[in-house]
Amino acid sequence: MVVHRLPLWQRLLCTVVPALTFVPLVARGRQDGGWPLARTSLAALALLAVLVRSWQLRVVTGPGVVVVSWFRTHRLDWREAERFTAESGGVEVELVDGRSIGVAVFATTVGASSWLVERNESAAEQLQRARRRHRDGARPGRRARAAAGADEIAPQGVRDAGKIPSLSPVTTLTRTVRVPVVVDRAPLDDDDVHRARLLAERLLATVDDGGRRWHHTSAVAARAAEATPAVASSQAALLLAAAWLHDVGYAPQIAHVGFHPVDGAVHLLRAGWPLALAGLVAHHSGARFVAGARRLTPVMRAFNRPEHWYGPVADALSWADQTTSPTGELVTVEERVAEVLRRHGPGSAQAHCQRDRVPALLEAARATERRLAATSSLDLR
Repeated sequence: MVVHRLPLWQRLLCTVVPALTFVPLVARGRQDGGWPLARTSLAALALLAVLVRSWQLRVVTGPGVVVVSWFRTHRLDWREAERFTAESGGVEVELVDGRSIGVAVFATTVGASSWLVERNESAAEQLQRARRRHRDGARPGRRARAAAGADEIAPQGVRDAGKIPSLSPVTTLTRTVRVPVVVDRAPLDDDDVHRARLLAERLLATVDDGGRRWHHTSAVAARAAEATPAVASSQAALLLAAAWLHDVGYAPQIAHVGFHPVDGAVHLLRAGWPLALAGLVAHHSGARFVAGARRLTPVMRAFNRPEHWYGPVADALSWADQTTSPTGELVTVEERVAEVLRRHGPGSAQAHCQRDRVPALLEAARATERRLAATSSLDLR
C-alpha cells in the first residue's frame, strides 16, 4: 500500500491561489471586455486540476496492486494488473532482517512518469526510462472501481521512498509487506523433504501442461538424490527439498512477478520455509543471469548470500536440473541449454544471457561431478 502527500505549498498553489486569482480576472473582464483573458485563466485552472487529479502512485505489494491518487484509492487484483507487473517486474516484500525484494513504484502525471526501483539509481535515469516505457498510466475506471472493494492489505513495515521526480513532486511513504524469514534454524530433515514433495505436487498439479512440470521435478529430485554425496550430510535434506520445490513458481496462483524462481522463493518465505531454501530456489540454474537480462535484478536482492548461487548445494541443484530434460530424461548440460534456447527463441532473455549463464552452469556441473568423483560415487571415464 502507498501513502502519498502533496506538500502544503503545492496544495495551496493548486487550489486556493488559482481560485483567488480567477475571481479578479473575471471581474476585470466584465469591466474591460477582457473575456479572453478570463477564459485563458479558466483553461489554465482546468489544466492544473487535470495535472493534480492525474497524479497516481502504483506499487506492487502483497496479493495485489494498490493504486493511490489524491482523491481515491483503488485495489486491483493480479489478473487486472498483469501487464503492469510484467513491465515493472516488481513485487515488494520486506524481510524481517531489513532487506527487501525489489521496489516498483510509479508516479504518473500528464506527459511524465518516474519509476523508483532502487534507491541508489539516478532519478534522472529512472525518469528517462519511464518516459520511454510507460506512457499510459490510467487503468479502466469501471474495473478499478469494481476492484476497490477488495480487502485491504495489512502492511507492517514502512519505508521512506524519498522524492520521486515528476511534474508534481510528491513525498511518498511506501508501506511494505513484512515476511517473517527463518534464517537460523535446525537443518532440514526427512520430514521436511516429504513436506516439500507434497507441496510441490499440490502446486504443480495446477500447472496446465499435462503433468510435464511434475515429471521434470520428480526426475530432478531423483537426480539430486544421486548428488547428495557431493554435499555435507547435514545439507542433504536441504538439497532434496530445493530439488522438489525449485519449479513451484510456475503454479499460477503464486506467479505474481512472472519469473518462476522469485515467485517460488517468495511463496516459500511466506509459507515459513527457511531463507537458505528460498535462496536456492531463487537462484537455481543461473536464474540471476536471466533476471539481469529481464531487468529483474532488484527482485533478487533479498537473496544475496553467496551460498544461494555458489557452493556444493547450489552447484548440485543446478547439476540436477540441467541434466534433466523437461520431460524427465537424462541429458547433458549442453543438450539442456540447447533445448532451452530452441524453446524460448533467439530473442529471449535466456538467449541474451547465455554468454554468462552457460559457463556458470557448466562449471557448477563440473564442480559437482568432481565432488562426486572424490567420493567414488560417479565414474567419470
